[in-house]
Amino acid sequence: NEIIQLGGDANIMYGTEEACYRGAGGAVSAVDALLGPNPKAKSCFVAVRPPGHHAEPNEAMGFCFFGNAGIAALHARDSM
Repeated sequence: NEIIQLGGDANIMYGTEEACYRGAGGAVSAVDALLGPNPKAKSCFVAVRPPGHHAEPNEAMGFCFFGNAGIAALHARDSM
């Protein structure tokens, strides 16, 4: 289980990629549950750590690889 350091506080190892995609997918799924063709929820909470607030467009930072909140917002915008 090799750990690769990408920056000061961004490391990857086996499973990191899947975890990142699952986090972003959870945010997208929440949007779909709210705004999809057959809404299934009136509100959602996505328990993703980290939420992605440190991620930059081209750089992982602060243990964040994707900006999950931003991904959800863009998906919501595109769903409307």
